Amino acid sequence: MGRKAGFLWKRFWENIETQRVKILCLCAILCVLNFYISKDESKT
Repeated sequence: MGRKAGFLWKRFWENIETQRVKILCLCAILCVLNFYISKDESKT
């Protein structure tokens, strides 16, 4: 199990250049969520 996970991680690491757009989109979504959460907290 651990070996398979390591193999998948290696594949992902090798493909990180092609997946950079996906990662940037993920970061943007997280930033938006964080913004809305902090906005909600300041409301109360």
